Amino acid sequence: MLKLNEIKGDRFRDLQKKILDKLSPDGLSDESIDTIANLALLKCADNSALGNSVFDVKRNEIIKLDMSGAFIPFCTKMAFLKYYTKSERNQLHFWSANDRRAYLAAINRVLKNFLSKPIKEN
Repeated sequence: MLKLNEIKGDRFRDLQKKILDKLSPDGLSDESIDTIANLALLKCADNSALGNSVFDVKRNEIIKLDMSGAFIPFCTKMAFLKYYTKSERNQLHFWSANDRRAYLAAINRVLKNFLSKPIKEN
């Protein structure tokens, strides 16, 4: 029997995608993973410790880091607290398309005087 910690590489990525597709209301497409709407800023060691965990696990770890006095940039903290997502669309367990759009809209509002055009989702 294969143990969970023995799953690596492509096999891990395939399994991860299947799990996220099943658990997330709208999934997280490969195209949206490496966009600014899915970006959080953390110290390298803290970011590595979070790894490829699902949002809920990362959120809890961010809160623990914050409570222990670790520096968490303000907007990263707000993203993990779902500050940018309207309450009626909020669900704490996943970083959804609604969350990505709301976060990107907030980034565009803050940077509007510095950008020639708004940042698009993809």
